[in-house]
Order: sequence, then C-alpha cells, then structure tokens
Amino acid sequence: MITQGKWEAANKGKGFDMNNMRHIFIKTDKFTIGRIDGYKDGKSCGHDAISMDEAVNNAALIAEAGTIYNETGFTPKQLAEQKTDLLSTLRYAVQFIDNAPSRKFIEQAIADAEKN
Repeated sequence: MITQGKWEAANKGKGFDMNNMRHIFIKTDKFTIGRIDGYKDGKSCGHDAISMDEAVNNAALIAEAGTIYNETGFTPKQLAEQKTDLLSTLRYAVQFIDNAPSRKFIEQAIADAEKN
C-alpha cells in the first residue's frame, strides 16, 4: 500500500538557504511523502548536486507516478507493459480488418501510440 490521495510537488520558500539549497516536498493534502533538495547552479559545497530545475522536475515525476498509481491501481511500469501488450494485440488484430478506412484509422492510432 502507498499513501492515498493526489500527490503533488510543492516548492517551499522563495530563497535559498546558506548552502544554496531549497527543498521540494512531495505531499498529499495530509502527508509529506518525501523531499528532494535542489541547489542553486547545481553545486553544493563545491560538489556536483541536483540543480533546482532538476529537483523540481524529479519531484513532479514522483508525484505524478504516485497519483497515477492511486487513480489506476497500476505503477507506471505496469501501465507501460500493458501498453506494449495492447499494441501487440492490436497490430495482430488489424490484419483481419477488411474495411480500408477503419484499418487506416487503427494503423494511425498504433503509429501515434508507438511514438510515445
């Protein structure tokens, strides 16, 4: 089981602390699930670190994955596997469609889905 509800990435504070760091929280309306630290210019005490933009993007991706799981009951990996299986089945089934407009429509849908 994971934390229920819509997950979101919340950027607390407008400035950076003395280490040029800002916290990005992953939370629901009730709980803080985690935190990613972003650093100004991607540096922390002279070492490479996650930049602020990268931290915000990572937190948003984690929040979206949690929300998707709560909405569907599937992890993003499970949904990707289902997509692959469904496309395979559709590619097989389309060969049996004689109606040209329908076949073209389905083939275009397959091509569009394979782009992502």
